[in-house]
Formats: sequence, structure tokens, C-alpha cells
Amino acid sequence: MPDNIFPKRLEWLMKFRNVKADELAAYVGVKPPAIYALLRGDNFPSGHSLIKIAEYLNVSIDYLVGKVDDYNTIVAENDEEPLKEEILFIRRSYQKMTEGERRVIRSLIKTLIEEEKSKPETNDN
Repeated sequence: MPDNIFPKRLEWLMKFRNVKADELAAYVGVKPPAIYALLRGDNFPSGHSLIKIAEYLNVSIDYLVGKVDDYNTIVAENDEEPLKEEILFIRRSYQKMTEGERRVIRSLIKTLIEEEKSKPETNDN
């Protein structure tokens, strides 16, 4: 594996996913200069950080380190279909919310589910 593949892939993914270094740093639990060092190839992330980076960018660790070339191979847990961009958007938006905003979203979802359950079933036979 070429030494410079990780920084190149990280940079490309951050541009492609429109992720800023400070956002990624906050999710990983490091300061932005640590992300810039990764982008320059000065450092390589710890195992924990590598997992968090892959999670946030919605790619496999294998893609980040150059073992596979398809970045779009993440699958949902217990699902065979690749995660769609909509799911990535929802996930990233949720991660950026405050706990209060998250409670509101959870409440809205529960309300929608309950409303759907209480609708009378229609039989168009």
C-alpha cells in the first residue's frame, strides 16, 4: 500500500462529503490540527480514530487504508443494501444536533409512527 493513500483518500472523501476538518475532529474526539496532520500525511490515526473517521465518512477502513478501491461498500447492520445518501445526510444531521434537538426529532418520529399505526386499514379490493 502506498504511504500516501490514506491522506489522499481522506482529503477526497472530506471534499466529496463536504466535511470540514473541525466537524470531523469533533466527531473523532481530536482537535482540528490533528486532522490537518492526517491530511498532510504527517501522522496516521490510532485504531479508535480510524474507526471514527470511517464511521463519519461512511466508508470502510479498508477503503481508507487502500485495501479496496470502492468507497461505497458500507452496508447497514443486518442489511445487504448499501446505505443511501439520504441515510448519510440524516445521520450526519443528527450527529450535529444538540441533545434537546435530538429529543424533539425522536418525539416527532414516535408521533408519526403512532399516527400511522392508528390509521384505519384500507382495503382496495
